[in-house]
Amino acid sequence: MRIAIGAFSHESHSFSKDTVDIQAMRQVLFDDKDEIIENHRGVRGDGGGGWLGGYIDYAEACGWEIVPIFAAGAYPSGPVTRETYAYIKNKFIKNLTGEQVDGVLLHLHGACCVQGLDDAEGDLLTEIRNIVGERVPVLTVLDLHANVSELMVEKADAIYGYDTYPHMDVYEREQEACQLLEKIVLGNVAKPVMYRTQPPLLFPAIYTQTKGGPMEKLMEKAVAYEQEEKVINVSPFAGYYASDKREAGPSCVVIADNAPDLAEKIAKEMATCIWELQDEFFAICRLSRRP
Repeated sequence: MRIAIGAFSHESHSFSKDTVDIQAMRQVLFDDKDEIIENHRGVRGDGGGGWLGGYIDYAEACGWEIVPIFAAGAYPSGPVTRETYAYIKNKFIKNLTGEQVDGVLLHLHGACCVQGLDDAEGDLLTEIRNIVGERVPVLTVLDLHANVSELMVEKADAIYGYDTYPHMDVYEREQEACQLLEKIVLGNVAKPVMYRTQPPLLFPAIYTQTKGGPMEKLMEKAVAYEQEEKVINVSPFAGYYASDKREAGPSCVVIADNAPDLAEKIAKEMATCIWELQDEFFAICRLSRRP
């Protein structure tokens, strides 16, 4: 099997005066195709500081051929400059165009804003889909604080979110995406379908940890749903409040095997649960306002 891998990760605070340029990217992650495998092989990324290691290790263990595309990322800050995103996007296009692949595995953030472009991940997924066509599966892992858009869901075959904050399962989620890609290519999954729901809320990131808080309850509910037949994955996202875009806020993406009604049902039930837990997410904010 021949798979393409790439990463583009940035959490953008739309209201910050700072911007992210290529130099800022080079300080964190800026690897061209010839550097990716060597630089990311075996990297777990615990704490959210690493990408692609799970993909590379799984692919090499299975004897897959890897086609590296590009990898870029920077520390959370203001929006990415239009010129920087154009450079990165062109790298993805150039390095993927003409390659015959059985699947594409991406690691994106989900809360990246570019000057003049709110949904950078949706835009990049659209370009990749245009290159590989509709028949090649495109899967991506997103940060737990992703603001998942309908465009992302439309252009990807499967979206996985981290299960932890602090982010300690980056590697495992990449490997999980690899497992699904393998099943799709081998025909062991009939047809993965996704459904996304988003209640009208914005949560403060400070209270979205997955141990001892409301996010833990959401994750436990997601895991319970994943035991049901035909359910592939349930990813609750806390969202990122400081990205000034329509899709900012918590959401849930459900992947089911050729069962769209089931995916919709679970996603809507998860959205109801998020809504019912809102007081727990905002509790720390209310306490901070007390005299």
